[in-house]
Amino acid sequence: MRVGTGARLTALVLAACISGPANAQDGEVERGEAIAQEWCAACHALPGSKVASDAAPALVQAISGKDLTAGALRAWLSTPHPQMPDFNLAREEVDALIAYLRGLGR
Repeated sequence: MRVGTGARLTALVLAACISGPANAQDGEVERGEAIAQEWCAACHALPGSKVASDAAPALVQAISGKDLTAGALRAWLSTPHPQMPDFNLAREEVDALIAYLRGLGR
């Protein structure tokens, strides 16, 4: 994680404390990235990848403009999207994916 200023670091720490179980614990972002590789990369281009479906935007574009709070991302992930299958992820997997997505949105 790259931190630009002390104020930004303070804001990130407060956000992590407030977000509860969806905060980025050791390895959670990495687990989220692995889940994204497994479930999302077939259609959405992940950062550093040039492979994706023409039917789906890059993952960074898919979350662009979205409220990146843990609750908003959880609701977005649990709401059916056109042409997107229901992956039926466990809560821990969703938490890890949220940690990863929040990192992408920064």
